[in-house]
Parts: sequence; structure tokens; C-alpha cells
Amino acid sequence: MTQKRTNRRRFLARTALGLLALSTKRRTQAAGRKPKGRIPSYNSEMEYRRLGRTNAYVSAVCLGGHSRSNQKERTEIISRCIDLGINYVDSCSRHEVIRDARALKGRRDKMYMALSHCGHEVRQKEWRRAKK
Repeated sequence: MTQKRTNRRRFLARTALGLLALSTKRRTQAAGRKPKGRIPSYNSEMEYRRLGRTNAYVSAVCLGGHSRSNQKERTEIISRCIDLGINYVDSCSRHEVIRDARALKGRRDKMYMALSHCGHEVRQKEWRRAKK
């Protein structure tokens, strides 16, 4: 029996399909073990991961804070994220935190927020002491 010679395009296509099938299977298995009722903005198509040693599960895809969006645009972005199952937003500057909090008004239970004060972070030597 003769085999067709595999070219680069065919190899990549088959590999991609195999990885997609494996990823879907893992995501389906993982989603079955998680407490769905306690995951904010749960969507069966999204992968969720346990956050450290907590019982919180956050989406594998998260929303970063840096963008040049105005309040209306950010509210639309947050709404779309919630629809897709994204439940974690990371903001750092005062402006970003206020903008994201306003975008979540009335829906705060749908999203986890990570906040930092970019002027006083532990990555800067003067803020690494316990008193700070």
C-alpha cells in the first residue's frame, strides 16, 4: 500500500486539527469538574482555572486595563467579555480602575478585578518594605 507523501501544508493542517480536538476534549473534561454555579459569567465554551489556593475560578482569557477606550466603549467591551465568559479584569492606574468599576456598575458580581497602584508597587525598591 502506498502512502501519500505528506507535504508541509497537510502536516500543519492535520496537526492543528489534532490539537484543536485535544484542546476541546480537555476543556470539556475540565469544565465538568469545576463548580459551575460559583463561577462568575460562566460560559461552557470558556476554560477556567483555579486562582492560586483560593476557590475562585478565573477565565483562561482575561481583560487587561490598558486601552484608549472611553467610558461608553469600555462598558461595551466589559459587556462582551461577560457574554463570552471572561470574568477577570486587571487594571492598574487610577483612571483605569475608575473606568472599569463604572463599566461594571450593577454587574460587579460578574467579574473579578485585580487592582494595583502603579506608582507604589513592590517592583520599585522603595516600596518593598513591610511598613509600606
